Amino acid sequence: MKNKIVRCLGLLLVFTLAISLAGSSVMLNAGPSQAQASGLEWTQIVIPDEADRQLCPGSDVGPMAISPDGNTIFAAVYDEVGLDWGLLKSTDGGFTWRDTGLANALAAMVPADAGEVAQIKVSPRWSSDDSVFVATSNSVYWSDDRGSSFVALGAVPDTLYDAGGVDVITSLDIGVGGTGSLAMVVGTSTEVYLLVNAVWTAQGIGAYSVLDVGFSPDYATDGVIVAVVEDGSQTVVRTKIGTSNWGAGINDAVIKDYDNNDFASDRARIGFPSDYSVSGGTLGLFVGLSATPVADPLGDVFRIDGGLVTLGDPSVVTDLNVRGNVSPTNPTETNIWDIAVSGEAAGAIILAGTEEADPTADPVPPGQFLVYASQDAGSNWVPSASTVSSCKQPTGETMASVAMTSNMAYAGTRGDQSAFSATMSDDLASWSQFGLIDTSIAEVTDISPSLAFFSDGTMFVTTLDGGSASLWVASGGGDIWERIYCSSLVDDAVTCVFDMVRPYSDAIFLAESGHDIILMSTDYGSNFAGYITAQQDITAFGVRSDTTIYTGDANGNVYQSLAPFFTWDTPDDTEIPPGDTIVDIFIEKGDMYVGTDNGGVYQDTGSFSFVQVGPGTPGAAGDIASVFSDPWDTDFVYAGIQGDPAKQGIWRFDLGDVDAIWERIADSTEGDITGVACADKGVLYAISISSGTGWRCVRPTSMKEDPVFEEIDDGLGVGDSVTHGLSIVSAGSNNLIFAIGGPADTQIWMTSDVLIKPKLTAPASGSITGDIIEDKLLPGEARVVLYWEEITGAQTYEVQIAIDEEFNTLVDDIYFVGGTPITGGTTIEASLWLGTEYFWRVRVEGPVFSQWSDAWNFTTPLGPGESRPAPLSPESGEEGVLLRPALQWSSVVEATNFELVLAADCNWDDPLLDFTGENMLGAETAYYMNFDLAQNTNYYWKVRAVTGETASPWSDVSTFTTMSVQDVDEEGTPVWVWILIVLGAILILAILVLTVRTRFY
Repeated sequence: MKNKIVRCLGLLLVFTLAISLAGSSVMLNAGPSQAQASGLEWTQIVIPDEADRQLCPGSDVGPMAISPDGNTIFAAVYDEVGLDWGLLKSTDGGFTWRDTGLANALAAMVPADAGEVAQIKVSPRWSSDDSVFVATSNSVYWSDDRGSSFVALGAVPDTLYDAGGVDVITSLDIGVGGTGSLAMVVGTSTEVYLLVNAVWTAQGIGAYSVLDVGFSPDYATDGVIVAVVEDGSQTVVRTKIGTSNWGAGINDAVIKDYDNNDFASDRARIGFPSDYSVSGGTLGLFVGLSATPVADPLGDVFRIDGGLVTLGDPSVVTDLNVRGNVSPTNPTETNIWDIAVSGEAAGAIILAGTEEADPTADPVPPGQFLVYASQDAGSNWVPSASTVSSCKQPTGETMASVAMTSNMAYAGTRGDQSAFSATMSDDLASWSQFGLIDTSIAEVTDISPSLAFFSDGTMFVTTLDGGSASLWVASGGGDIWERIYCSSLVDDAVTCVFDMVRPYSDAIFLAESGHDIILMSTDYGSNFAGYITAQQDITAFGVRSDTTIYTGDANGNVYQSLAPFFTWDTPDDTEIPPGDTIVDIFIEKGDMYVGTDNGGVYQDTGSFSFVQVGPGTPGAAGDIASVFSDPWDTDFVYAGIQGDPAKQGIWRFDLGDVDAIWERIADSTEGDITGVACADKGVLYAISISSGTGWRCVRPTSMKEDPVFEEIDDGLGVGDSVTHGLSIVSAGSNNLIFAIGGPADTQIWMTSDVLIKPKLTAPASGSITGDIIEDKLLPGEARVVLYWEEITGAQTYEVQIAIDEEFNTLVDDIYFVGGTPITGGTTIEASLWLGTEYFWRVRVEGPVFSQWSDAWNFTTPLGPGESRPAPLSPESGEEGVLLRPALQWSSVVEATNFELVLAADCNWDDPLLDFTGENMLGAETAYYMNFDLAQNTNYYWKVRAVTGETASPWSDVSTFTTMSVQDVDEEGTPVWVWILIVLGAILILAILVLTVRTRFY
């Protein structure tokens, strides 16, 4: 029997040990969480620069060519400083460019070839042939390695390198001949030459100057060459089929102007639809013409439908009127510099680049634009009189070269702000500049991440270059940049060099400090339709939504404008002094605040009227106040003061406290504050213009501890700085902070603040825990071990224990074993009072502060004296216990109740007695059974003390075994009792017998 009890106790101990080890394993082997302590290191976002030719100041973009797979782009670029032409190559859609070997080939000519690049062609068999061909006005060059190196082909007759000729090369085309080999044709000012067996062979064009020449798409089958020529009075489209004469198979087409008059052109470009073919296709093609004088252009885009000589059909010329019939005094003629055609003739997409742009030409609209596009073979064009407002043109002034692939269209321009621009082929109306942009970035003026930055990685940036401003969109978190607007596109009647950008939903607003013009896009920058005129020159600008905007001026005025007409309103009432300049407008979650140049902060009461925040102002006369409220705790508003050292710094005001005053929480040691912002996690950030660093405070609203500002300067090198333009975007536990700085404000910096907070693991919140410390000089303390998950990168932690949930009354450091709550690990021990409820929390203390963890609570066990009751009777392990035993235990000081559990197994799944919770016993230290237990059965029981809501740990488990059946009669009376009764009866009988016998004797 005793062995059975020992076995059960052994199992109980093993089970308890297993549970304990399992708990320890979970706690110790959980490993670090995925959260990581932020190092708050600034990372520079690389802006467009000249290294990869995205910026190319002092340049013009000329002819372009795109490989058949669309992956490689070649562009001729003119250097206005070096006064020479070069060839650049891009393999990423035009964002970055690198030099080719053409410059070496041009320099190797004698004399060096300084002619203009006339045309660029790539092999139509690009997948197997790496050939690239370039024609200058003087010679033709060939590369067999995709542009890495070039050699000059044999001199074209009568040109510069053919015995000092004077003819110029005007055009070049490459096709596939009947034998499958490449064919080449060039046009000059006097002839068409076909390269046959490495010899330039004249094709007898006649007394014409050749403006353009090209192979038909089906040249390998039909042998057709088309040339646009002029003779000083007429412009003619001539066709040559195989070895026949010009005009022998297809009649010449004479092009006339809008008034049906002959004219001579000075430039032409041919565009073939994909189904052009003499042997079964269409004979329709497109020609773009430019004809002098520029002041009264005669050119346009024309469709030429060839008529077969054998049938006597004339070739038909149709003027496609890219600008429509503008007016009798300003007819349709538009000089065309280049065209590109895609698709079949009946529904061809046509892209036309003009020779010169004048969007303000009378009448307006449509004026004359750099690029026109048609997606229905020329029946309709954009921009048109009805689409000007929804079209955003390429930048530049003159000579737009164009090219297309299946999904993109490109334009290269010349003049001020020229560039390589691009648009989607299904749009053809909204152009952005990808590279080769004739600008520089002298200053970054503003940066605004999109509201959905964490999903789209998009931010908007404004920059200045002298008198021009650019708006950039950076996607991929700053990996890809494109310029989506430029001040050169603004109507010449308006002066607007914008320096502020505010995105909201699908809208983007642009404004210029010190001017009264606001530009607006309703489609995320695809187009900017017109502008809004402010009431006064703008000193501050704010956007509440895509339909509500605000401006401030130098006379203490704040104006509100509402869509769709954007008429202006002034506040119903205002306490802003009329002499103050509005320097900041902040809007967050329905709240609006403004700051002035005299250190004042004012709040919109909600009905567009302004009252002063607090008594007094955080700043003084001449101090610049940038304002920000706390989206985490809207009772707080902050002001960053720049100016007087006695006032500069960061101030806060508690709107929820009727007795509040402005309180400075960061003084001049943080420097001149040029920006202050609070993320939607209750974290305050600021920028100091004097130190060029950032500042961060994780608990700016705390009234229980002085807000601690940490300097953010990691990652900044010599000459680097963050000085203004502070902007924040938040999602989940991450804040991204953007700022502008560096030499002449040409840098953009970003830091990621991962606002992790430690996760507590043990003791479980609400539990009773702690080991009684018995060897203390002053009794009545318990040792409690606190555990939390590791944070990757955390060096030290701070632990707080308090006796109130608000952490107003903290346990002094002396109660921490070791004397300090800072630890490098994830556990800490504390010696605490017995029978007391405590609250605790943890935060990362280094390398930077984290937010506090959630607060948990625990209660230490009862004391002093015995910390838990001890079972007394039956003694543990006792056998033969009565079936109705009395359970007795020791007392515990201050105990008002006891909980008792008795079970017939080791794991308490089905207790016979369960006096816990509402069924707990009173203060008595014994319980008398009122029913019989089972015979010959092991029982286990435990007890603990309770006072109020506090309980002691459970006692040790005590065991006993009831009497066996051999020891109990059928009535349940023990046998030894019957033996005593019998012996007693025998004794009594013996006494009676002895008494009787004595009496008789």
